[in-house]
Amino acid sequence: MAGRAPGRPLSMSKTPHSGLDYIQSVIDVRKIDPSPSPYQHRRHFDEDKLRELAASIQREGLIEPIVVRAKRDRYELIAGERRFRAVRDFNEMETIQAQIVIATNLQAGRISAAENLQREDLSAIEMIEAIMEIVDVELPLSATLYTDDGQPTDFKLIGVIDLLLMDENRELIVVDNKTAAKPMAQSTADDDKQMTAYSYLLASNKYVFPTAPVKCRFDLLRKLKKPKIEHVHTSRAAADRKRFARISNAVLAGIDAQIFMPMPSWMCGDCPQSKACQAW
Repeated sequence: MAGRAPGRPLSMSKTPHSGLDYIQSVIDVRKIDPSPSPYQHRRHFDEDKLRELAASIQREGLIEPIVVRAKRDRYELIAGERRFRAVRDFNEMETIQAQIVIATNLQAGRISAAENLQREDLSAIEMIEAIMEIVDVELPLSATLYTDDGQPTDFKLIGVIDLLLMDENRELIVVDNKTAAKPMAQSTADDDKQMTAYSYLLASNKYVFPTAPVKCRFDLLRKLKKPKIEHVHTSRAAADRKRFARISNAVLAGIDAQIFMPMPSWMCGDCPQSKACQAW
């Protein structure tokens, strides 16, 4: 970590749930990023309970510090969002005790999941999301594109998967993060070629069996007055990956040969070859 994070460092130790080094410190509440923690599975915060928690913290102090990591000149919250909200929204305290950790995205997710699993008031959906194991974050993969008859081509597919999870059934879920003003239609999720490319990369790198389907999920951050995250689930079968490879090989070969590749649009209406083009 470059430079010292803002705050009063008290001691260096290791977090009990991850073994990561951390600095026990007292930090300015205003220095903590106010946006919802990306590692928080809880979706509902009861205001009455937050007020009760704030009063308890005011009387007895904070028994368990929050967990943060330095992010430029601010802090990103990893664990302890209820405590943070209680102090920020219903308390006059200007500082809060914190463990400042040096953690990757993957480690931060695991710290948050470990804390959430100790809570008794998560909903069933929140609990399922909390017990999902984070396999990798921003996973770079590459794979050779093959022809329909299994012959390797000179073309390489390269991509970075935003998030790879393992669910309670020990099955992988590839997650793609997006932002949008409108909801995503199920048909859009089912037809998305980028998600098919991720599925191809996972199968080619033996994360799943060649003939196995791949579970996929879009995490859509809706740009609303009150932003919210929506999940859209889909999947990709082996046949989808095979078709994707066929299309990719044809497009790349056409680019190499400087051949025009058809792009369906309003102009197709007057074209006598439109049906043959679509069939191709």
